[in-house]
Amino acid sequence: MTTHDALVGTLPGVRLENDTHVCEITRFGAHVASWRVKRTSDELLFRSKLAKLDGTKAIRGGVPVCFPQFSDMGPCAQSHGFARTSVWAVEALSATEVTMVLRRGDEAGDGDAFGGDYEARFTATLDGDALRTALRVTNAGKSCFEFTSALHTYFRVSDCAKTKVRGLRGTTYLDNLRARASAKDDEDAVEFSGEVDRIYTDAPSVLTIDDEALGRRFRVAKTSTFPDAVVWNPALTDKTRGMSDFGDEEYREMVCVEVAGVKDKITVEPGETWEASQTISYSAI
Repeated sequence: MTTHDALVGTLPGVRLENDTHVCEITRFGAHVASWRVKRTSDELLFRSKLAKLDGTKAIRGGVPVCFPQFSDMGPCAQSHGFARTSVWAVEALSATEVTMVLRRGDEAGDGDAFGGDYEARFTATLDGDALRTALRVTNAGKSCFEFTSALHTYFRVSDCAKTKVRGLRGTTYLDNLRARASAKDDEDAVEFSGEVDRIYTDAPSVLTIDDEALGRRFRVAKTSTFPDAVVWNPALTDKTRGMSDFGDEEYREMVCVEVAGVKDKITVEPGETWEASQTISYSAI
């Protein structure tokens, strides 16, 4: 259990540790910036070598918290909302778990566009070889509010072209490459021969990511309160070539599988709390 004034780059945060793993979470964005195997220092999450680590921009990689909107699916001008560029306060800390909180008025950016009187809490927990991340949103006001949300996890893989996401066969998705046109996935696995950007609605509770070149399988288990899942790899396009915080060839090293609540807005009544989480584990294929 360690707090740091400069944990990742110049960003303060906390370091969690158990017998097998180390996890680092910055206060900027309540952002899981690293989750690695202690014995080998093998990093399990992708973070760009060009990621901005000085608080000027959301961190490219790790586990960004998208709140109070995913992408442009909400009232904020900032894509993915303000949570990932706001400084959260450490509320509780132990050797293997941290909870950070962001309250109305403490956010960066266009918090007024959202307007809800909220308290958001993000908890990261090391549990053996697994990492659990949870988001809780409490309505501290007198009026209900709505939002969309996601935990935008970047998984490190050896080669996206040899990586497959399984568990989505038969699921309907909105294709962001075709103006969110609806389609049904009839394939055994999602593969990455080019750009992929899909919102799977009412996705199964467990998805797997097979890194066939490395022989590693990630397992992503989500609660029903995150009903959707996003699968994304940007490939090499004009857009990625223009991204200052992402190397041209780095798309090969990552696949995003994001647990989410985006198809239908999440509604929280006054005095109520919504909570959703994911548990990530891995094994040999």
